[in-house]
Amino acid sequence: MQESGKTYRYAWKHTTAFNPTATTPSINQSFLRFSEGKDMTTDSPLFLEQPRFVERKETKKFGSGRKLNGQNLSCKPFKPLKFEFHEDGEEHAYVLSEDPSDSNCQTFDDTGVVTTPTDDKSFCIPLPTDRISRSNSAVDLSKLGQGFHSDSHLDLSRHEFPDEILEEEEVVDDHEYYTADIQRKAPIELLPVEILDQIIGQLAIETPTNGYTPRNKDLASMLLVSRTMHSATLSTLYAQVSFPHSSVFAKFLAHIVNYPQLGELVRRLDFSYFTSIGLGRTKKMNHEIQRLTATTLTRCLNHTPRLREFLSSEALDEDMNEDVLRKLFCDMQMLEAVDFCAAATQVFVNAIQKVISPENPQLPEVLRLKRVGFHECTTLPASFFGVLLPRLSFVTHLDLTHTNVTDAILQTIPHTARITHLSLSNCIRLKGANVVDLLLTHPAFKNLIYLNLLYDTSKYRLLHVDDVNTLLDNIPKSLKSLNISGAKIRSHHVPQLRALAKQLEELSIGFADLTMDEVNMIVAPGYGDEPGCNAGIGTNFRSLFCKKEENFDGMALHNLRYLDLTGIADVNHGSLLFTQSSPLLLPRTWPLRVIELSERVHESLQAKSQGAAKLGWETQSAKSRRCWFIRTGGGTMPGWQKVERSLREKCDQRDWKMGAYNWGSRKIGMAKGEVVGIYGYYSYAK
Repeated sequence: MQESGKTYRYAWKHTTAFNPTATTPSINQSFLRFSEGKDMTTDSPLFLEQPRFVERKETKKFGSGRKLNGQNLSCKPFKPLKFEFHEDGEEHAYVLSEDPSDSNCQTFDDTGVVTTPTDDKSFCIPLPTDRISRSNSAVDLSKLGQGFHSDSHLDLSRHEFPDEILEEEEVVDDHEYYTADIQRKAPIELLPVEILDQIIGQLAIETPTNGYTPRNKDLASMLLVSRTMHSATLSTLYAQVSFPHSSVFAKFLAHIVNYPQLGELVRRLDFSYFTSIGLGRTKKMNHEIQRLTATTLTRCLNHTPRLREFLSSEALDEDMNEDVLRKLFCDMQMLEAVDFCAAATQVFVNAIQKVISPENPQLPEVLRLKRVGFHECTTLPASFFGVLLPRLSFVTHLDLTHTNVTDAILQTIPHTARITHLSLSNCIRLKGANVVDLLLTHPAFKNLIYLNLLYDTSKYRLLHVDDVNTLLDNIPKSLKSLNISGAKIRSHHVPQLRALAKQLEELSIGFADLTMDEVNMIVAPGYGDEPGCNAGIGTNFRSLFCKKEENFDGMALHNLRYLDLTGIADVNHGSLLFTQSSPLLLPRTWPLRVIELSERVHESLQAKSQGAAKLGWETQSAKSRRCWFIRTGGGTMPGWQKVERSLREKCDQRDWKMGAYNWGSRKIGMAKGEVVGIYGYYSYAK
């Protein structure tokens, strides 16, 4: 239908351009049909009452809606609707009369004049297409139910229509449009972006399900709420991306290549979950399927220029060639954290030695990395660390567990560094006296929060008696976690450990030469530094711990949440459960939450689970060599009410734990988040 050079059509949801030469609509035109009984409140072709619902496409002006005799066109729900496409190219939408005998049903002819049909009890209203465009926006769809609040509705069910022609469209300028749109926003949409990021971030699921089922469904649903929520959610959705399988990576790469602006939002690439196990593929098949390779990984880094955290793992080390590592260390100026956990293949070692080399002119003299992890990178030579560590002027987290680093190389760490998390566990080329001297004299270690000096005594012992004395006497006041399992700890160290227990939240003294009584002195009341107590190490513990519980109620005798007693010969299920001589499991030792034990002791406690349950404790295992005894309630002993109340109120999450909930991690987190995947294995299982 044409008039004065204008093409008319009906603007209903999902309608595409109509082909005037076709006698019937084609399938690809996607016309939306309405069956009898359909509620036309949200899908009516006449719904043009509020202009803000109409999405604009490359136009500076748009209509405020068709008006009939000065009144906004709107409609109430009705049942019958019929579309007809005539041979002359006309397109009509008919609202059928509910009463076949009704002769008052009116329609508009080609000139827009209202007429009364003789044969068909229906009406037809043509609308110009030059100002109407369909909208797929979620904000438009969400507001459709709010459009029928005008007092000047046309009652289509009674077919009462004015006799004038349709007036021309009114044009609303941009300022009035956006002002009205802001006024109609929901209260949550008016919040600052920083607050919206915190709220929407609670919907993000960091742990991938399995790579096949949908992930972050709740977060993805937020994209459809409104334009404001869409933009706020998009940054959260792409900020931290993890890849459980190569197929997920391939889809992500294709997306950021097609939409480069999305790559600008990426802040973290997490491969800690990555594996090909379970896909039914061999190693050869993975090489043939060119999804995650050094080439595609380099391409991904090229499209994520604002990347700040790159978390790799041993499953990816063969794909970490020289191009990938050069991109990470030489080109990405905003990169703050790298983690190459357990990467030990020769491909990785050769590539990273070529990049971190004095002969590489592209390598900056100062790297802006703050968190650097080479946990269990056992094949990297000492010369590599001799080139890398002097360039880490801003490092705060340094994990060198089980590497070939030496005392002399550690001395080359810049004095401008402010290391808060340090792990030198199982570095067999270090000397205890030199390490203690480094920790006490080097400016970079004055504000330590986490210190891991765990060593396997069957292979190597780092700290001897004098080293332990010197270290315990000079612990920084900022320290919260200390692991000296494997050190030569004797009974005369108990007073120092008891004093540190008021400061530390985690203490590991595995394989210490201590008795059960001496272990109790570290956390239990009665040692001698509480008001009214003058007991010493040789005091009879039965008389000390048989005092009434209320004498110690409310006294903060220690701050420990986690205590590692692995490998101590005198610690067994009998000495733990016999509370008359050992108060370690009683409510008075609160806030102690977790005790790590040897596997042998753990199995004995599992057999005595009823006795442990009465005390409010239960066993837990990581299905590996590590086992824990966890306080889950107050039990039935005096003071259980205080423990129950505290368990409900207290939270085990700490900023210095980098997002981890569990206690006793042996790996430093390089990014805040839940510790799972291969990182979880090295943190809590190995």
